[in-house]
Amino acid sequence: MIAITGVLRDKYVMPDFVTMPTLSNFISMLIATWRKTRYYALPECKFINNGENILITGSTGIGKSYLASALAIRPCTLGYKVYYSNATKLFSKLKMTKADGSYIREISRIEKQDLLILDDFGIQPLDNQSRSALMEIIEDRHGKRSTIITSQLPVKEWYDVIGEKTVSDAILDRLVQMHTG
Repeated sequence: MIAITGVLRDKYVMPDFVTMPTLSNFISMLIATWRKTRYYALPECKFINNGENILITGSTGIGKSYLASALAIRPCTLGYKVYYSNATKLFSKLKMTKADGSYIREISRIEKQDLLILDDFGIQPLDNQSRSALMEIIEDRHGKRSTIITSQLPVKEWYDVIGEKTVSDAILDRLVQMHTG
């Protein structure tokens, strides 16, 4: 797991660089935040090949979605399958697929993506159905496929969003276990 955190100060992001929102500025932040070997592995998509996850957290307006999208461009050009969704919309869509009988097909499609991007995770707490769907997705992707999650909340607060301690532990363990040590 690679964790990126930023803080909004005035109108600019000030984690490890001064200006924003260009990709080169994000790359500067990545170099300062990660060891260079990790950064150089991004264009080669080694994090995808290794089934590693990236968790991007920080306050509103710092560019979390922008960074997640930027990290998906190279894999797309290399032919990797990438699935992007706002987390709330994805869970709503999965509820509708349960109603129309296409849930298994949709879950299977999501699980087969080389890179899954869940944007704005934690905007609202998960209900039982959403929690089960997230567990199923993360469990089946664990160690085989990569997931990028963006959230305004620090990872330690995701327990409250997911709810049900045992399921929260299982999901978060799988998300953070695959890391670039």
